[in-house]
Amino acid sequence: GLLRFTSPYYVVNFVSLVTYMYLRTQVLLYTDEHGARRLEDWEQRTSSLLVIVLIGRFLRSSSPDEFVATAFLFCKASVAFLAYCISPRLLVWYLVLFGVLELTVYQPVYRGPCRYEYLNPMEFDDRVVNEGKDKPKDSWLVCFFASWSPPCVHVEPTFAKLSERFTTQSLRFAKVDVARWPVLAKKHGISTSGVSKQLPTIILFEGGREVARIPHVYPDGRVAKGRFFWSDLVKGFELDMRYARSRGSGGGGGGGGADKKNK
Repeated sequence: GLLRFTSPYYVVNFVSLVTYMYLRTQVLLYTDEHGARRLEDWEQRTSSLLVIVLIGRFLRSSSPDEFVATAFLFCKASVAFLAYCISPRLLVWYLVLFGVLELTVYQPVYRGPCRYEYLNPMEFDDRVVNEGKDKPKDSWLVCFFASWSPPCVHVEPTFAKLSERFTTQSLRFAKVDVARWPVLAKKHGISTSGVSKQLPTIILFEGGREVARIPHVYPDGRVAKGRFFWSDLVKGFELDMRYARSRGSGGGGGGGGADKKNK
């Protein structure tokens, strides 16, 4: 739950930003009045622009995890600019610091309640698509993800809560790690490259067939921008309708084997 925001990623990044307040105070002790006024003017301009940008990002973020990660990014850019205004050497120091943090401290994955399953290729073929004679009757909403991809980390809280809200015995949720199973991802037309715009990809399967996916891929190979807000996913996959239909057909209740917790 919210305890993830006390992890080293959040604490260390916050502290790295706060160091600017201390350093600028020390610098102002040895700066003339004109230089101090100039720095304060740049700080006011930068802070105003940063607030506007963060409000916009807040409205466009699909989860708190995404917003905080984005806020760190823009705050670091602001600190780097202000460091340059003080001294190019201070800019270099911050660039090195932020680079080391980027390479060594990773954003933690949401570990709250969920009701989805992790599937390997054999389980996926057997339970979701089943290319044999007996097609599966269940509907499956499957998230293809990679743990190294920030957008996949950001969508995790929303997908977990969707699984909590909509899982029934005939409407199931699952995840497939494309870093471990790239062949399965390729089979379903999902690029796993480091610059892929298809991570995460969420696909709805019914009767073993794909009926919808986010983000959409056009016939010419272009990938639409994925929107992973709760409302977008519920509407895009018609989860309210499918949930009501599965409950009405006797598929409601405990979700059977789909009940799982992140560990």
